[in-house]
Amino acid sequence: MFLPIILLTTFLANAQEYGRFDHFGTEDGLISDRVYNITFDQNGFLWLATDFGFDRFDGKTFKHHQKKDYPTLRREDILICHLGDNNNLLFGGYHGLLEEYDQERDTLIDRIPDVFVTGKPEETEGFYVADDGRRFAMTTKGIFLYDPETHEFRSDTKIYEGTKETYIKSMYVDKYGRYWVGSLDKYYVYDSAGELIVECNGPCCRSVTTNCWSPRRHMRCGSSTSKRRSGSQPC
Repeated sequence: MFLPIILLTTFLANAQEYGRFDHFGTEDGLISDRVYNITFDQNGFLWLATDFGFDRFDGKTFKHHQKKDYPTLRREDILICHLGDNNNLLFGGYHGLLEEYDQERDTLIDRIPDVFVTGKPEETEGFYVADDGRRFAMTTKGIFLYDPETHEFRSDTKIYEGTKETYIKSMYVDKYGRYWVGSLDKYYVYDSAGELIVECNGPCCRSVTTNCWSPRRHMRCGSSTSKRRSGSQPC
């Protein structure tokens, strides 16, 4: 979380590299001082997810996007923003918030999976893009695969069947197509067909938020549950 945003600019002077921090807050036009997530699009615009909607920043001015201007926006406290296909933006958050913003048409489209129940505490935890280009949504009800043709997050896949009703915190797809999945209380490994291979429920396997494939062919997992279990450990 950023309170508010600080942008780092690097430049060279006298053969030495320097950095300059620029500070932006509501007094500069930012919609809120509480910024949860940021991403850049293909045009170089910075997009910010806040507790009062989302902003686009061109380096000088902020353009606000709120429910009063976009009635289809389910709620304004947005936790995740992610660059999707065709330079569109994906946004996620509490109570099933999962929407796609079409920049060209300036419209928001609801992408909530059909298995989400309106009013229930489903939550979009994040997005992940595999090396082969497949895009996934990680949620409190499992992993959903994005269909670039229908622009929907599908629940008719093996990986969803294997992870449904599971609070997903992180995921990684290795070069063999295996899924390494961190949940709130366990760590799972699925084969490329979505069948469960390994289930780990030890202390270091809880609330894994980071996955990284090491040169020694180990998966290194970072946990945020406590100081004792945080850091990277081979699974």
